[in-house]
Amino acid sequence: MSRLIRTELYKFIKQRKNQLILEGLALFFIGVIVYYSYQEMNYDRATQKSMQMEYDNASGIQQSLSMYKASLEKANTEQKERMLKSHPRINEEFDFWDQEKITSFQLVYYYKNHKVKGEKYRKEIEIKKYENLLIGAKSKFISKENLKAKGEAPAELQRQITLDKYLIKHNIKIGNNPYHLTGINFLYLMLKGYIPMILLGLVTLLCIDIFIGEMEEGSYKLYLTQPFARGKIFISKIISAGITSVGVVTVLLFISFCITSIMNGVGDIHYPETIAENKMLYSLVTISNSIGNVKIVSIGTYLVMGYSLFFVLLIATVMMTMFISVITDSTSVTIGVITGLILLSFVFSSFLDEKTSLHGYYFLGYINIYNILNAQINAPLLLGILLNGIIVILLFLISCYTYQRKDLLGGVS
Repeated sequence: MSRLIRTELYKFIKQRKNQLILEGLALFFIGVIVYYSYQEMNYDRATQKSMQMEYDNASGIQQSLSMYKASLEKANTEQKERMLKSHPRINEEFDFWDQEKITSFQLVYYYKNHKVKGEKYRKEIEIKKYENLLIGAKSKFISKENLKAKGEAPAELQRQITLDKYLIKHNIKIGNNPYHLTGINFLYLMLKGYIPMILLGLVTLLCIDIFIGEMEEGSYKLYLTQPFARGKIFISKIISAGITSVGVVTVLLFISFCITSIMNGVGDIHYPETIAENKMLYSLVTISNSIGNVKIVSIGTYLVMGYSLFFVLLIATVMMTMFISVITDSTSVTIGVITGLILLSFVFSSFLDEKTSLHGYYFLGYINIYNILNAQINAPLLLGILLNGIIVILLFLISCYTYQRKDLLGGVS
């Protein structure tokens, strides 16, 4: 078995395609470091600009409401009834936009004047702003879709409020830039957004021709006439795929962690971070009424849970790739199916309501690791790990049986 595994690994390393993909993966990690370094440099200016736009928007809406209120006071009874249908709670709506204008202006001042009032002041203003936005979303003064487009979905606002209050209450030193690339923060940022999805896609390309390559080259007949049972050949290929996929990502993560640690320090592994409450985190069924409920843990605990889920997803995706390639013997079909499955998770996260149970029962829906860990969609962590683990076992057994029974040499093995 060890000889077969060494052979598979040697073939993997020697293939020009795989060398190019490995180079692409390395460039991707470098690109992530460069991108977040750029974001760090421009964070203050970009945030000030964003707050200025929100201030201008709130001022404009408040001015319109002020004119509307003036018209309402002059209107007769019939006109008032008609006008109040479009703004039944106009005074509350006016107060909401007034608070939004005030807090946005305070944050503009903060970033414009070189943070003279300190990070605690910023967090206090942010808490007021986020709590006001939650009131606005609940009262439908501002749409949830609009908030989500700005990265301020209600669940994310509640998460940030919980974290900010904890930092202030316990007098913890507050970081002034979320993109500051310490080693720990780099690992944290690698679990956010679409980065896990891109990583899965690139790693899939590494493993896609472990079975198909020999079929397309025609070398499979020579390989299968060697004195090895097909079952052992299959297992050696699966182990090789696992070693290459998990190993490559682990090595690149470690190297990038070392680089960012040298640049900006390791960071504090005990720094507070939010994570879903136990009820949501360890459930085996979806729980829509627990969305947005988070607790405080150390960022080290967060990373352990996040990367546990990521590597389970990675193994499940590799196993799905192996399964499709064994069934179809086609590179194009395998790439198409895997790409479709990965993109489907993007579609679900973008267009499905966060409370729908479909998030929790689609195995690649767990690719949105940040949202999973922070209870922002209806998908418990433990359910995701169990679901993907079952898929790995089932696909392994089906693929192994199919590979052993397949007529590759003109007769059944």
